[in-house]
Amino acid sequence: MPRIVWTDHENYHTMRYLGNVIEFSEIHNVFEQMEKDAICLWETQVLMNCKLSVKTQNICDDLTNSTVGYSFLTDPRNTQFQSRDLLFSEIFRNDALRKQFITDRTDSDGRPIWNTQALQRWLFNYSKFEGLLLASIEMKAGSPGRGTEITCLEYKNTRTRIRGLYMMGNHLAILRQYHKSSSISGVDKVIPHSVDAVTSDLIIQNLAIARPFAEIAAYLCYPDNNDVQGRYNSCLFINNKELFTTTGLTNMMKTLTRKHLSVGLGVNDWRHVSTAFRRKICPGLDELTEEDEDNTVDALQAGHSRDTENRIYGISTDRLSGPGEDVLPLFLNVSTDWQVANRITPGGYCLRYQDAIAEKYPALVKENVVKSEFIRPRGHTQDIVNKISKILDEKLAVQVTEVVNSLIPKLQQIVVDALKSEQSKPKRK
Repeated sequence: MPRIVWTDHENYHTMRYLGNVIEFSEIHNVFEQMEKDAICLWETQVLMNCKLSVKTQNICDDLTNSTVGYSFLTDPRNTQFQSRDLLFSEIFRNDALRKQFITDRTDSDGRPIWNTQALQRWLFNYSKFEGLLLASIEMKAGSPGRGTEITCLEYKNTRTRIRGLYMMGNHLAILRQYHKSSSISGVDKVIPHSVDAVTSDLIIQNLAIARPFAEIAAYLCYPDNNDVQGRYNSCLFINNKELFTTTGLTNMMKTLTRKHLSVGLGVNDWRHVSTAFRRKICPGLDELTEEDEDNTVDALQAGHSRDTENRIYGISTDRLSGPGEDVLPLFLNVSTDWQVANRITPGGYCLRYQDAIAEKYPALVKENVVKSEFIRPRGHTQDIVNKISKILDEKLAVQVTEVVNSLIPKLQQIVVDALKSEQSKPKRK
């Protein structure tokens, strides 16, 4: 029997999930509260009311660079990230913070001794903030991924893994590198998600300002634990000393959703509910491929085939190893369509989080700062078909030209050979 029963068959804004009534409008309330909670933690607990920020416009990122340690944060063209001691220096300048984190004692070399208990409390609050960022990506960055796919993301290249965080134009995007067919093909599948505006800015500010201090705090608190220090050095999300788990993410999501919905939704529940709403309200490119054996961008972004989505979630795995320049925007648009449908500021605009919060989204739309339209059921389908047809026509025209150009010399030679043959024949009297 199905988990979901629609009670609104006109707009599909109301469902019963396992008997619980869920309104689509309530998801916006969840997202808006998540933004407020994350911003509060960031400003009061992580930055400790220090007024620090970095610019996030015009960030350069070499998407092809696989050098160990590389990320857009280390790219020399991004001079705003060169200073890694912003929070560290602020603590030394601020008398109250200095007293909180540094004792009056010094070690044998005359260096000040840090208050490790204060550092551990800061790391605990930092992990709560990181958890909200993780939940935000799972819930707001388009089709949901599996917990194991995002909890282990790294923000820079390591010796064993390619990073999962990129600047794609103005989009901060995460790339999940797992898809069910990869276990068969042996090739990691790259599935991009555009992160919403508020979460994008908070992630960049975090990695530029707070993460360097977190690395120092982890070293001082756990000097003999290289694993912990390594996680703070490269992992995108840290849960104190460990990585987040799917169970931990589920518990966080249930707490966040229970405040506004009639039921708490964990990772698996969210996949069912969000997929059902997405396919009815903002299906993206679903309408272009109606048969189960054809994958859609949405289904691939969620990490499963269209057939699986039809049978299980909201109810030929094509290989995708590195989306090209024509395909990549389609995946990013799937994410921003979901964000716009939920009336939060979409990714791709490099706005400050203070200017991009959900309550300011209507004003941003009115001023034409951000987009307000998304692909609706049976809406704009012909436009999408025309755009894709144009791309295919252009590529086909190039290929036809190449084929014709390659045949011309051969045809010329055939004509020349035919004329010579005709001329060599004896003339009839």
